[in-house]
Amino acid sequence: HDAEWAMVYSPFPPYEVLHTRALDFPSLARIRRFAAFWDLYGNSGNFVGSLPLLWNGAAAQPEPGVSPFHSFLEFSDALHTRGVRTSGIALVRQYELLAEYLCQRDPAASDAVRVCLAEDYRRPGRRDVPPFLQPPKGSLSPEPVVPTRNLPRRQARHLGTG
Repeated sequence: HDAEWAMVYSPFPPYEVLHTRALDFPSLARIRRFAAFWDLYGNSGNFVGSLPLLWNGAAAQPEPGVSPFHSFLEFSDALHTRGVRTSGIALVRQYELLAEYLCQRDPAASDAVRVCLAEDYRRPGRRDVPPFLQPPKGSLSPEPVVPTRNLPRRQARHLGTG
């Protein structure tokens, strides 16, 4: 189907599709960035409680007509516009980037955003909280959330219990 779909591939491994008749190069590059950022944020299990803030806002109610996909795509585009690479981002920097984006989008929700991100950061048992995530006093539980089910660590992170 290469000729029929006007498929153009990179000449170097992993021989990615560069463009097709239906998708131009910028669109495919945008999709690849989305996928890479989704791996960092969505598939990592590190942002179980805070990722829904992207599509729901701090009020935990979805914005009318905005899908989680489009909300994350906007976040991905914003990271790209800032020059953030899709790999090699330290965990603390990932939290910082999400906090900045969410607080800039809704400044009135900045305390709620910091609380949610700090709880996600502490979920796997970390006792520290980066300075930019310091929430108002008394808004965090005194100890990190401990898994209640005996699950492998990675699965527990995705369920929000580890």
